[in-house]
Amino acid sequence: MSSPKLKVVIPAEKRAGEARVATVPDVVGKLIRAGVSVEVESGAGAQSQATDEDFRKAGATVSSAVDLASADVVLSVNALEPAVLAKLKKGALTISFLSPTASLDWCWSRWITSDRNSAQIRCSGFCIRRTSIIC
Repeated sequence: MSSPKLKVVIPAEKRAGEARVATVPDVVGKLIRAGVSVEVESGAGAQSQATDEDFRKAGATVSSAVDLASADVVLSVNALEPAVLAKLKKGALTISFLSPTASLDWCWSRWITSDRNSAQIRCSGFCIRRTSIIC
């Protein structure tokens, strides 16, 4: 009995002005050859000179709306918004750049403590557990 494939999902970036994509078709091809299933949101690489057709040729499924709930791994440039994180299944991994200082207000609103420094530490712990960091 074969084990189910690992599913990697690459959504289009939602942040205004973001022109990067989390990976390129060459890397997608390597993931496919390693037995990984890859789904890319249509237009994800358009600003980075990676067309939907390039991703298809590499072996990815290109969808108008990616299925985040079925993803084992989500690759993104920017950390996912809380509403998007809530859609992920238990145990899903996100891989993105992470800037805890850019999300400090969100973190503070989620961690009610008497000490703002404590809230920052707790937020960073949450983000690091939920997101692997690529530098």
